[in-house]
Amino acid sequence: MKTMIEVQYNGNNVTDKDLDKYVKETLKSEGVKTTDVDTLNIYYVPESEKLFYVANKKDGENVNGELNIADMPDYSVAATKAPAKKAAPKAAAKPAAEKKAPAKTAAKETKTTAKKATAKKTTKK
Repeated sequence: MKTMIEVQYNGNNVTDKDLDKYVKETLKSEGVKTTDVDTLNIYYVPESEKLFYVANKKDGENVNGELNIADMPDYSVAATKAPAKKAAPKAAAKPAAEKKAPAKTAAKETKTTAKKATAKKTTKK
């Protein structure tokens, strides 16, 4: 199940994913790696169009910030996916008769040779 949360206030529409992306891009521009962050708390105040965040890093340091929603880039444009790679064509399969015929012929020849050898041994006695 996918969930999308959107806050609509005074003609503005803001999704939780947009807020999350905006904060993470801001942290990245400040040199904070997402792998160094243990928890990220985001607070959105629609009346003031402000976004506050607290990133608790694994080393115990906290990074705090305040952003204006008016400055947030438009993330609503759907990302285009690269076309799926097509599987390489399989080599043409040999007909079943060609595949199995040599194996059956070889097996028959072995059986025939074994019978002849047994027959020769019994007649010599």
